[in-house]
Amino acid sequence: MGLIDTHEAIKNEKQRLRSQYRKLLKSFSDAELAIKSESISLKLQAYLSRWSQPSVGVYSPLKDEVIWNQSAHLKIQDWLYPAMTVDGMKYFRCRPEELVVRTEDFGIDLRVPPTSAPEVTPDIVLVPGLAFDKNGVRLGRGGGFFDRYFSEYRGLKLGLCFDQQWCQFLPCETHDQKMDALLTETQLIEVSPFKESE
Repeated sequence: MGLIDTHEAIKNEKQRLRSQYRKLLKSFSDAELAIKSESISLKLQAYLSRWSQPSVGVYSPLKDEVIWNQSAHLKIQDWLYPAMTVDGMKYFRCRPEELVVRTEDFGIDLRVPPTSAPEVTPDIVLVPGLAFDKNGVRLGRGGGFFDRYFSEYRGLKLGLCFDQQWCQFLPCETHDQKMDALLTETQLIEVSPFKESE
């Protein structure tokens, strides 16, 4: 099989898996998603306690993503939310109540920081995805926003997913950026050695 054929095969397999995991996520009720998310949120609080007040890149969850802030016990001092700029995705310091709704080019209404928010590079980034494997490979939605951002990022990448989204192996291309750790409602998978904050 040639290089082009291999690329096409991986691309097709990713599309098949995206469809598979989207169907899986749609099978969860809102109550199930809330319960699973609360468990992850509690474990996230314990995980973040390893650092002394880190800046954390978070996200505004879509309907089928882990609601990382589901637990009232989760305390984050320095919130950073992503937004698209002319130079790609960046993170900005912003409290949840300061977010504004913006329709992105791909047709989804997202809550993003106001244009006045300062740009900051997070110590840790919470990363949603459709699936993750034991090696930290992430299956995203196909936009490539996180992969491009992480190609220059040197902090810690923490994938958040439900147990059913974790698997042994996912197809991986050279541009795919791997996670340092994965957190589900029942387990923490540390792919890379623990990183102390600088």
